[in-house]
Formats: sequence, structure tokens, C-alpha cells
Amino acid sequence: EVTIILPVYSPNYKFLKECLSSIESQTISKNHFDLLIGCDGRINNKIRGLLDNYVEKNDFAKYKIFHRGGLKNTLNKLVNLCDTKFIARMDADDVMENNRLEFQLNFLKNNPDVKLLGTAIRLFPNKKFNIKYHPTNTFTILLFGAIYGNPFSHPTIMCESKIIKKILYTHESPYEDYALWCKFAKFGKLKNINNPLLKYRVHEMQISSKKLSYKKMIKIRISYAKIFFSKYKFVSFFILPIFILLFLPHKRTI
Repeated sequence: EVTIILPVYSPNYKFLKECLSSIESQTISKNHFDLLIGCDGRINNKIRGLLDNYVEKNDFAKYKIFHRGGLKNTLNKLVNLCDTKFIARMDADDVMENNRLEFQLNFLKNNPDVKLLGTAIRLFPNKKFNIKYHPTNTFTILLFGAIYGNPFSHPTIMCESKIIKKILYTHESPYEDYALWCKFAKFGKLKNINNPLLKYRVHEMQISSKKLSYKKMIKIRISYAKIFFSKYKFVSFFILPIFILLFLPHKRTI
């Protein structure tokens, strides 16, 4: 029913082992999900041994080694290899709550108008305010994406395979997910649930800690704004002036 796609590039052995263990511990029957691991370039013998043992023990798991092509290309290759109705994302340094797949899969089955589903995340380790929430419906998700930033945590999403195969990832990391989400709004509703179904590891080496280019950020925000105004014309009169002010250059103050 669902395939987890897990891109891997120079992973931390301990983090990857914890990630794989959390997938193996899902409450949903292993007959209902697959795991596709895509290695972006060569992996060392220690990581290869971990993956070989995991795949041998778990029939639901497979891994492939691709020529080094970056995160965007690895994700698109994994997406195109999926043959299930739904696709779920996961990162090699994070940990799933054991009911994540079951909860999201049931939600999408019961709400077929929702085409992209994310969740809250629990930051770890050693974070004082450790739960991060996201906007929860299409209106607030598009508005947040247009004004502020990424409205989803990438490793929490689950979506319909046929849709993501149509649009695919078009931007390189760290924009690959932010630029993608608004396109799902053309096919149906977007949703984040407030249950923290993923433990999101905060560390210095993660890609999301890199700074985004201001120009690229503005282009992505404009994409969100265009879709927002096309869907919610009735609020354009009130919100458009806010967008204009946000995108105008500001004088530096002392």
C-alpha cells in the first residue's frame, strides 16, 4: 500500500541503524509497506554490511546504489521505482514513531481529497521546546509557504504516488521539498496533523541547516502566492498588499 523512500548519502552508522530499526518496528503489517533505500554514490563497507543484513532479514526492504547525482536525482529515481498507491518519505538520521505509517495511511484512506499529508515533529536530542507544529490546512499551508517558509517537514510526508510521479522534484537541495509542496494543491487538499509522528534529529551536518539563497526563496514564495491567489480569489483584496510589502526592498536601519 505504501513505499517508504529513504535517500542515503554518507550516513552516520548509528543514526541510520536507529532509523531502520524504527521502520522495522512499525505497527502496520509488513505486508502493507515496502522500503526503498537509494544510496547516492558509493557507501563504505560498514554501511553496506548494515544494509545487507537488514535487507536479508526484512523482505519488505531493498537498496540500490546510484551514481552520485545529488538528492533531487536520487529522490526522483526512488519515486519512479515505486509501484504502491502511496509514497512516504524518511531521512536516514530521523526516527519514526511506531504508529506513523498506520496513522497516516488510515488518514489518507479516510480522506481521499487530501493528496499530501505531513505531521508535527519531535526535535531531539536536548531541545527544550521539542515539538514543532506546522500549518494544518491548504489555506494556511499555502499562505505560510508564500510569506514565511517551508510548511512541511520533508521526512514526515505521505502522498499519492501518481501525483508525485507527475510533478517530481525539480530543485536541488535544500530547496527540493519546499518548491514541490505547493504543486500538490493543484490536485487536492494539503494537510498537516498535529501528532508528532517523527523524531527529527537536530545536528550540525544536516542539509536543512544550510542557508537558503534569498533570490531562490523569493521565487518559491511567489509560486506559493500564485497558487494561493488562484484558489482563494475572495481574499486577494485583503492579503495582496501584505505580499507587496513583503517583496519590496527594505532600507537598512541602524
